[in-house]
Amino acid sequence: MHRLPRLLLLALLVLSGAGWSSLTGLAQSAPPSPSAYRIYFGDQAGLAALAGELDIWRVDHADGYLVAPLAPDQLARVRAVYQVEPEPVPLLFPVHPAAQQQGIPGFACYRTVEETSATLTALAAQYPNLARLQTIGASWDKIQPDGPPGYDLEVLILTNQATPGPKFRFFLMGAAHARELTTAETATRFAESLLAGYGVDPDATWLLDYGELHVLPMANPDGRKKAEAGQLWRKNTNNVTAACSFQNAAFTYGVDLNRNSSFQWNSCPGCSSSDSCSLTYRGTAPASEPETQAIEGYMASIFADRRGLELTDAAPADTQGLMVSLHSYSEYVLFPWGFTANEAPNGPALQTLGRKFGYYLNYSACQSGAAGCFYPTDGTHDDWAYGVLGIPAYTFELGTWFFEDCNFFEQQILADALDALRYGFKAARAPYQIPAGPEVVNLAVTSPTVATGQLITLTALADDTRSYGGSYGSDAAQPIAAVQMTLDAPPWQPGVTPHLLIPTDGAFDAPQEAVHLPINTACWPAGRHTLFVQAQDSAGNWGATSAHFVDVEGGVSLALSSPAPAGSSSATVPATYTITVTNTSAVTTTFVLTATSSPWPVSFAITEVGPLAPGAAVSVSLQVSPPPDVMQGVALSSILVQSLDAPDWCQQIVLTTTVVPRRYRLPIVHHPPAAPKTQ
Repeated sequence: MHRLPRLLLLALLVLSGAGWSSLTGLAQSAPPSPSAYRIYFGDQAGLAALAGELDIWRVDHADGYLVAPLAPDQLARVRAVYQVEPEPVPLLFPVHPAAQQQGIPGFACYRTVEETSATLTALAAQYPNLARLQTIGASWDKIQPDGPPGYDLEVLILTNQATPGPKFRFFLMGAAHARELTTAETATRFAESLLAGYGVDPDATWLLDYGELHVLPMANPDGRKKAEAGQLWRKNTNNVTAACSFQNAAFTYGVDLNRNSSFQWNSCPGCSSSDSCSLTYRGTAPASEPETQAIEGYMASIFADRRGLELTDAAPADTQGLMVSLHSYSEYVLFPWGFTANEAPNGPALQTLGRKFGYYLNYSACQSGAAGCFYPTDGTHDDWAYGVLGIPAYTFELGTWFFEDCNFFEQQILADALDALRYGFKAARAPYQIPAGPEVVNLAVTSPTVATGQLITLTALADDTRSYGGSYGSDAAQPIAAVQMTLDAPPWQPGVTPHLLIPTDGAFDAPQEAVHLPINTACWPAGRHTLFVQAQDSAGNWGATSAHFVDVEGGVSLALSSPAPAGSSSATVPATYTITVTNTSAVTTTFVLTATSSPWPVSFAITEVGPLAPGAAVSVSLQVSPPPDVMQGVALSSILVQSLDAPDWCQQIVLTTTVVPRRYRLPIVHHPPAAPKTQ
C-alpha cells in the first residue's frame, strides 16, 4: 500500500498546464484541458445541490470543497451562490512515442477496447479448462442501424470447469465511465493474475476450483473509444439529443450508465440530472440503455435474489456472491446506499467488508450517500446489485486522476487493487460473515517438497487487525480463539477433518497470534497436497481461508481419513483415548502404533497389534500427559497405525488435547475416535 506523499501529489495537481508539460513531456498539441474550479459547498445540503448538475471530480470533506469543471454559464451561476477558486489541471495526453505500438496513445499500460477484447479471446483459448468468453449484450452504437459499428459487452468467466459446483461467484466490472482508464486494465490484469497463478499459487488455485469470477472489463466500450481519443468522455454514446456544446467537460451527449440502473432511478433530488447534456444524465427511463439492460440481466442470471422487496429487508447472513464496480478517481471504497443517508439493512456487514477493502487499498471506506462521504447518487450499479439481489456491492474509486499516469498506476495502485480483489473473491463465499473474522497471512512450511513420512511444521500469523476506513473508523479487533488446518479440501467441504494449530506463545489471547502445527506426512499419497488454513476470533467469527502447497515424493498408494477427537485434561490427570484397530484387508497382518506429539508425551498400553486375521479388531488405550506445571495449553498428537507387511496400509489420526485455565477447567472428556480403516 504505497503511494506518493499527499502533499507532493497535490502540488503536482495544481501545476499550470505548461509547468506540467515540462515535467512529464505532455504534447503541446494535446486536447485542451477544461477549466476546473474548487467550489466550497458549505454543508451536505450544498453538496447535494451541486451533485446533480456538476461533473464532480473530487470531494474534500475536511476542507469543505469539491473540484469540478464549469462551462462559462455554469461558472456564473455557481459563483453567485458559492465561493469558487480556479483549480489548474494537467493536459490530458502525454506525447505519444513513435515506438509505441500498443495501448492508448501516450498510455502504453492501458489496453484499448480492441486490445482488451483480443486479450479476453486469447485467455479463453489459452486456458480452455479455466476460462470461457460470453457475450452478454451490445453497446448503444452496435444496436443502431446507421452509425459507428459499436461493440459487444464481453464477460470472461473463470473457474476450473472440471470441479463440480455449486460455486460462489464474484462479478467484477470496469469502465462504466469511459474516461477512467485504470479500471478496465485493473479488471483484466486481475483475471490474468488468477489464470497465471492456477497450479502455482495455492490461493489462486483454490479460488478457481471452488469459485467463479465473472469479469466485464469494458462496460461502456463506445464511450471508452471517445476517451481513447483524448476526451474526458464519461457517458455512453446515445446521441438522440446531441445538441451539447461544451465537449470536453460537463456538456456532452450520452447517458451516465451509473445513474441509469432500474433500482431507485431518479429517487434522490440532485443525485442525477434530467439534462441530457449533463454528465450525470440518468436517461429517459430506468435501464433505458442497452448496456444497463445487459449488465442487470446478466447479474440476475448468475446471482439468486436474496433480499425482500422492502428497503428495510436485509439479505440473509449466509448470502453468497459479491459485486465490485471499478471507477476512478478519489481513493474511496463506497457501499450502499448512495441515494439516501439511511443505513442499508445489512449496513454493519457492508461496512466491515468495505473496511477490509480499505485496508488493502489504504482508502477511506464509507456509505456513499451518508453525510461526510463522497456525494449522494441514485440509479447506480452497486445500489442495484444490493437492492435487487441482496449481494454486497462496492465501488472502488481508484487513484488520483482519470487519465492516471502509467508509472503511478503500475507502481502505486495496481498491486493494492489486486490484493483487495483477491480478498474480495475469498470473502464472496460468505461476504456478510467472513470479513468479521481474522485473516491468515504469512503461511509457510519448513519444506514445501518432502519425502513421505517426513515431519514438517506449518507456521502462520492469524490477524484480526486488518481493517481500515480512514476518517470513517475501523472495526475493533478481537483476540484470536482458534486456527485450523484441513488437508486437500477447504473447511466448509463435508467430511473434512480439522487440525488445530498451536499458539506459539502458549495461549490465544491477542488479536495477532503466531501459530504452528507439526505435521507427519506418513500415509500421504505422492503428489501435491493443499493445506487450507482458517482462523476464528473470540466472537466466533471464522475469517477468510488461505492455502499452501506441499509436494510429497514417493508417497504411499493409499491414504484414509478418520475423525480427530479432542480431549480435556488437567495438570495431574492425563487425557485417555481408545483407538480401535480393524484389519479390513484380505490377509492376516500385524500393526504397529507410533506417536509424534508436541509438546506433551504419549504413552501406549501396547504398541503392536496382531497378527490380526481379516475382519478382526483390537482396542488400544493411550494417554496424553501434560507436565504438572502446565496450567493451560494445547497438545497435538499424531498417531500412526501401520502394517508390518505392507507399509502403505496405514492410517494417521491427529488427537487434540487441551488443558484449560483453572478457573474455567472442564471435566476430563474422552472422545473415542472412529476405528481407522486399513487394508
